[in-house]
Amino acid sequence: MYRLDDKILTVDELMSLAENDDAEMIKSANQLYIRKYGLEFENQIGELLAQIYKNNGEGRTFGYTDIYNLLEKLAKSTVRGLRDEIYNAIIPHLQQMKCIDNRHFKALLHLYDVVDFKLETIKDFDILDFLMAILVQKNLEVKLRHPIGQEESEVVYDFLSNTTHPTLISPALSSFKEAIENGDKAIIDDLLIDLSVLSDIQLKHFENEQNKFSEDGFTLFYNCQSKTDPKTHRVYLRQEALDIMKNEIQNNPQGYFSMFIRKGETSNPEFNTVSPEPFCVTIFGSYGKFEEFLKKCKNDNQYTIRVKNFWELYKNNDYRPIEFDRQGSVQEKIDNCFINEIKLLDELKYIKNYLNRGGKVNDKLKRLFNKNNLYIKFRGDVYRMIENRI
Repeated sequence: MYRLDDKILTVDELMSLAENDDAEMIKSANQLYIRKYGLEFENQIGELLAQIYKNNGEGRTFGYTDIYNLLEKLAKSTVRGLRDEIYNAIIPHLQQMKCIDNRHFKALLHLYDVVDFKLETIKDFDILDFLMAILVQKNLEVKLRHPIGQEESEVVYDFLSNTTHPTLISPALSSFKEAIENGDKAIIDDLLIDLSVLSDIQLKHFENEQNKFSEDGFTLFYNCQSKTDPKTHRVYLRQEALDIMKNEIQNNPQGYFSMFIRKGETSNPEFNTVSPEPFCVTIFGSYGKFEEFLKKCKNDNQYTIRVKNFWELYKNNDYRPIEFDRQGSVQEKIDNCFINEIKLLDELKYIKNYLNRGGKVNDKLKRLFNKNNLYIKFRGDVYRMIENRI
């Protein structure tokens, strides 16, 4: 009676989709998804994946190659709900990661690239645990059920190097390296791939990124780490990555400047800090060298004007993040290229120059200073000058 319900998706219906070309298969799958009960695809795919490990005598019908190929094609569906069900069926299979042989292991790692892990609807998947399973030899030996050697190392290296999810793998590799270095040192000798080689893979991910000034580009850049100070937690990036980024910046300053201003994380639009891209000085070697580069850039676009104005404020704040509190929308200040803040800075500079020329502190000067709400270090310096004159 269960099978007479035409809203139930059968395994035969699911696998029959593979008989069509890609476009027709996705069209048919979308129609099936609409007609069937919710979670039918997720449940039936789960059943299919479970039967991979059964031998023919126990009723195995489809091999993992047929199933994985079908899932890879179905994941291209334009129906979000269908894709979610496919991904949620695949993830437990990846977490279990039982492998028949090395060919199956390679195919299983490729299945990881099929899933869009950035979707909020995707059920929890701990990528660090996943890396622990494939990069620590004793863990991988449990999964593969045979001794680990060069072939397995090449399979994992190829997967990590060519993954379609570098912005997920690269940060996970940073977490993995940190966990190994701060944990059981004995594991270092049991790694399938040396930590230095994993670092090279991260550098390769950054090198291969087409848009290095995108969010993905900066994510890959920041994970090209050479070391982290255990006391200060300061991160040091590999010189190769810094050199690559410097070359990109010199070729396209506007692209870099478009991502240069960084806000802190607060929900109050009128309370926030504003900082520069955190490695701008490290990339160029010093404040002076970066400022020399900045001076050479033409003021012919809003991003360059914005960065130059911000840097003038930042410099006069002793190279510290600028805090805004109940002075209007911080985002509007950024969008306005800090023009009003530069006017306030010019006022403070005028007061300082006036006092340096021997000018007296009168009521007019006090009113001008008290109206100025640019709270940076330079303002504090001017305040002390006024107090000393009084």
